[in-house]
Amino acid sequence: MIRSINRTPEQSSVRFFLFVVAVDLIDLSRPRLSDLRHSRLQMDLELLTDDDLDAMRRAPKVIVNPRARWVRKGGHREKNFTLHDARDATQAYRLFVRISETNETVYSVGLARVWSPEATLVLVRYNGPYHPHRNIVERTKVPAGCHRHLATHRYIEAGLDADGYAEPVSHYNSVESAFDSLCRDFEIAPHAFNPFQPELEF
Repeated sequence: MIRSINRTPEQSSVRFFLFVVAVDLIDLSRPRLSDLRHSRLQMDLELLTDDDLDAMRRAPKVIVNPRARWVRKGGHREKNFTLHDARDATQAYRLFVRISETNETVYSVGLARVWSPEATLVLVRYNGPYHPHRNIVERTKVPAGCHRHLATHRYIEAGLDADGYAEPVSHYNSVESAFDSLCRDFEIAPHAFNPFQPELEF
């Protein structure tokens, strides 16, 4: 025999409150898809050795969109070139240039490996002399001056920015020479265009 249980309104309200709290806790404990993707990417990156990272930097590359245009973002402008491995067009890279609108010493030229829009790894950056940099793992400081960042296994493994390590350099002193140096140093095919030529306005 089924008994009917009569509950007061107060008892019903308490049960409903506990049910809502329980559902909220279950939802909070469930990892978000974006978190899972980030965790998987982090685990995959941790498999990369310094030799793997250097091999990607040294792979011969070709720029496939030489007519890339400048885009303004906040206080700087940015241009992104798409590249692929000269031996395997399925291996994609991105070459980026960022320049401050107000300070010509604030610039960055970088090379990234691209697996998908959500999975990109900056392999190297050539930065201007606008700030000093502290290497967290090594506990060393790079004084203000032109310096380059390199992705390393130890920074990935430590959960830090992959390209968090930097070292001083002296073979460029402007964004133009930084661009040319990075292309020369990391096997990007010579280009017959001026990436810094002002674009015509119509």
